[in-house]
Amino acid sequence: MKLIEDLNNKKIDEIASRLQLADHMVTLFDMWLQKEGTKSDESAEFLQRLLMSMPTHPQGALVRVRNKIVDMVEDDSPVLQKMDGKDGFFEKINKYAEITGVKVDDFQSTNAQIPNAPSGGWLARYSTGTKSTWITNAKATCAAVGSADSCRQTRASPG
Repeated sequence: MKLIEDLNNKKIDEIASRLQLADHMVTLFDMWLQKEGTKSDESAEFLQRLLMSMPTHPQGALVRVRNKIVDMVEDDSPVLQKMDGKDGFFEKINKYAEITGVKVDDFQSTNAQIPNAPSGGWLARYSTGTKSTWITNAKATCAAVGSADSCRQTRASPG
């Protein structure tokens, strides 16, 4: 019951950065996968929850990203068949967010933006199944986590 409530209350602000958007999508996906009966390859409900969690106004970069997701759903885009990994939905949306002008992350406040994020060096968040983990290391790369289902990497603020 708490999980459903948390899923329903998850929102992203219209002035969110690309890092916040990526974290929001992966966190929401991880939460959704914990719900009984969900399957990662049957993502219609997840996409509905993602759209409901995103702003519809004022018109800006993040609203344009939301509109792109709506278009993908309406067109039954093949990208929607694969949420994560190379050429997956998350990667395509992150690239689109960059093109449409979703702001670059303010790395001085990275730690304040994302709960439980370590500080210093390179910061990567990866997911395996329903568990998300932060790693920090000057040479940490997404490739280093091997079999992770997803991985997002960025430069963290100095500790």
